[in-house]
Amino acid sequence: MMSSQHCFLLEFKSIQAFLLLSGRLRHIVGASELIDRLTSKDCSRGLSLLDAVLEAVNGREQIKFSRRAGGAVYAFSEDASLLQRFAAVYSLGLQQVAPGLAYALGWGTGPTHADAFAAARQNLQSHDSLPLPEWPAASPLTQRARRTGLAAVSRSGKDGEIDAATVSRQRFANPENGCFLRRFSPKGSGVRDSDWPLDLSASEADEDALVFPYVGERRDLALIVADGNGMGQILQRLQEAAKKRPDRFIELYQAFSKAIDVSSTAAAAHATQTVLLPARKPGECLPARPILLGGDDVTVLVRADLAMDYVRAYAQQFEQQSAQALGKLAELDVQGLPDKLTIGFGVAFIGANQPFHQAHHLAETLMAATKKDAKSAVKSGPGGNTSNRIAPSTVAFYRNTSALNDDYDDALNTVLSHHDGQITFVHTLGSYTLSETAGGLPALDDLLALGRLLRNPNLGRGSLRGLLTLIEMDPSQARTIWRRWREVLRQRDRRLEADIRQTLGRLIAAKMGDGAHPVELDDLPFGPALADKNGKGRRYTALGDVITLIDVQTNLLAAQDAPQPSLEPTA
Repeated sequence: MMSSQHCFLLEFKSIQAFLLLSGRLRHIVGASELIDRLTSKDCSRGLSLLDAVLEAVNGREQIKFSRRAGGAVYAFSEDASLLQRFAAVYSLGLQQVAPGLAYALGWGTGPTHADAFAAARQNLQSHDSLPLPEWPAASPLTQRARRTGLAAVSRSGKDGEIDAATVSRQRFANPENGCFLRRFSPKGSGVRDSDWPLDLSASEADEDALVFPYVGERRDLALIVADGNGMGQILQRLQEAAKKRPDRFIELYQAFSKAIDVSSTAAAAHATQTVLLPARKPGECLPARPILLGGDDVTVLVRADLAMDYVRAYAQQFEQQSAQALGKLAELDVQGLPDKLTIGFGVAFIGANQPFHQAHHLAETLMAATKKDAKSAVKSGPGGNTSNRIAPSTVAFYRNTSALNDDYDDALNTVLSHHDGQITFVHTLGSYTLSETAGGLPALDDLLALGRLLRNPNLGRGSLRGLLTLIEMDPSQARTIWRRWREVLRQRDRRLEADIRQTLGRLIAAKMGDGAHPVELDDLPFGPALADKNGKGRRYTALGDVITLIDVQTNLLAAQDAPQPSLEPTA
């Protein structure tokens, strides 16, 4: 008689809210390390919580995992009582080690691993909305932590009364307790946990603080949030393969989980090696701070001028490593897999003093927008059948100069758009592709090339931003200035004028779905009107995007008086 299989699922909920609860970088760092230590299995500095529980219940041999990373634990066993003990001890440990971290539980039983998993998944979803008790409980007389509003359990010299979750964060923020950062550190590079910053600014009382390194007086940062494309599609292929071979269910999902983790870890280390280490100055920390690396989810704080290089390096290595990893999945007879995995990035450019909560929400909305654009590009692109195609790697970014803008859609419709009758001038092209070309998506490389052209000394010292402002105030005068600018520049440097016009025209044409034929920019540096869903016209330009990148790339400017892009070339 075939024995039944039992499955226990645990998924962390609202991880980002837990990470950003107090708003201090040091606490965010501690929360990152804490979350990683709840499930990780390769840390030389003590057992993870999961491994400690496995040893406590003697379950190392009889409990198997199809996933134990990325905020999820999927455990299987033929011994129901053993798995129940593991589930009880592990969930109790979570409340003690990571108070305030929400999670959902599921339990299922079936004749195969796949059936047990399906039952556990259904059970988890049915209980997902049930509130969990918080520890410690707070009475009306309980003093609250001022940063979080939770029950205070201790006192800190800098923060006053602090809650239990913050106490755990502070303990794991110590570089001596680190394991999470090893995945961002290239092998053989000598990078230590203490090489990463813990504070955004130093105080006189803490001269030994690991402070984020800036360029000169500029304190511009980029909060990068990324998520893989097409994961649901790949999971469908895994389910199909598991139906054919139910005895390989755990093996299949373990291989998929490993493929994601290996690709992400390799990409993180590569970006450190190629972008962060060369930009590091002697005696300073690395110009970035990793916050999350769970499965295909990535969150990292980077010096603003390095953001695009970091995104490109990460995406390139992620695609390359995933191509090899998916090849191993194909060897397990998983059909219909894409050639590689891709990823979408949202980049919020912020000041060091701006709230992390708002910056993170902005980055998430940017990421959601670019993933949507990438998916649409696949549907509208050539090739007919798109069932096995995954959207290209893309990025969308926005520089937040106001604490009020924390949603990209709102910023797009207000800050980045000017209206003139039935025409809306949009100062951004939105998403940029990082690898292959796709319909409706301009290339980031072309935007960076435009930025290099606009830094040419022949362009003078004025502000390119003035034209975008003038379009809102007086479109006819903006047309006059644009024509005059082109005429003067053509007299001084005909080749430069042609290169700028063609590069900008190629970017706009790509947004319109025809990157092979650059748009002619005669009246304004905007493309022809495209009808929106309301029947009104929308004209796009990349000028707002290139201005943003020029503004934040401070380390490319040799001095404070380095040439700036201008619409007022001298005669």
